[in-house]
Amino acid sequence: MKVYEYIDYIMSFFTKMNCKEGQGLFLLRTMDASVRRDGYTQETINILHRIVHILLCNDFISTDDRYYFFKLTEKGYQYTQGARDISLNSFLYLVVDYSSDANQLYNDIWLMIGKEETAPFYVKGPDFYNTIAPFLSMGVSYTEYMVERRNKDLSTTRAVWYKELITKLSKEELENFAKDLSAKIDKLIKDEIQRLIEKETFDFDFDMAASPAIAIPAEPVSVVLSKKKVFISYTHEEIAHNQWVKHLAESLESEFEIIIDYKAPLGVELTKFMEQSVNDSDKVLLILTPLYKSKADGRVAGVGYEAQLITAEIYNTNNIKFIPIVRKGDFKQSYPIYLGSRNGLDMRDDTLFAAHLNTLIDNLRNH
Repeated sequence: MKVYEYIDYIMSFFTKMNCKEGQGLFLLRTMDASVRRDGYTQETINILHRIVHILLCNDFISTDDRYYFFKLTEKGYQYTQGARDISLNSFLYLVVDYSSDANQLYNDIWLMIGKEETAPFYVKGPDFYNTIAPFLSMGVSYTEYMVERRNKDLSTTRAVWYKELITKLSKEELENFAKDLSAKIDKLIKDEIQRLIEKETFDFDFDMAASPAIAIPAEPVSVVLSKKKVFISYTHEEIAHNQWVKHLAESLESEFEIIIDYKAPLGVELTKFMEQSVNDSDKVLLILTPLYKSKADGRVAGVGYEAQLITAEIYNTNNIKFIPIVRKGDFKQSYPIYLGSRNGLDMRDDTLFAAHLNTLIDNLRNH
């Protein structure tokens, strides 16, 4: 991801000043005085300003005055000290001006994802197409779409067909598309970080001849099977709803390791808790209500952040990881857009709770 080159450049200003956590500088003024001397084009300067905003959103830096004096946070200071496995989200949808016309909206997105050699979050054609296709009800795969364009003598250049598809979206659809694309990018970033960690861990000059022999235990080793991890995603509503969710969690605890927000340690960073919970869990239960759908589709509060993470994971082949459970409303009223038509469980009728609980447990055990 080119984004790290831009981040390294921006953070270098703090490094040159030997800034520690809580210390900083007038970043934009300093950066603007340096970028042209360093040979950057106006396009790159525009990207750098957007990356500053993304660093703010990711809590690498902070500012609390109108003069744009930026300070290093703990996370940012760790980065300047060489930490490269720190979580980073693209927040693409926050650097797009939705009040602009269609062409400018396209330009905003293309600047951030389009050119492989300069875009901070370069997105390949299949990833872009698979993200935007549901909004346009395309009905064909990426390969079929490309063949169709060639047969019609239409350009297959990404800049052309990206623009054609983006400009078909309404501004509301575009914002939701940008959020879903951000979720896809965030998954690519995490995969890249993991790849680099593994590469760093295993790329040693390892002399097998000089290594000690591996000891094989004389006796069989007993293995304790760990419980499946199940994360419960829900929105806080009235007391009765929250108590029902807690009752469901407690009903599953004998067989599964239940992860839910009220069990989070005091002082934990909740966004990190949610991120780890979605990533580490074997299954995720989504307790659906109209309010849950509203927050998920609008990317509001904790449910909205979870929606970004879930949308990214749904791009994996393991789509059955996420189990919709309708608690209020109906399919149309309570299903977030990212769930599509996935099969779920209707748990609105409390008189059938025991039967539905058994169905859920069987599903969690066997799939």
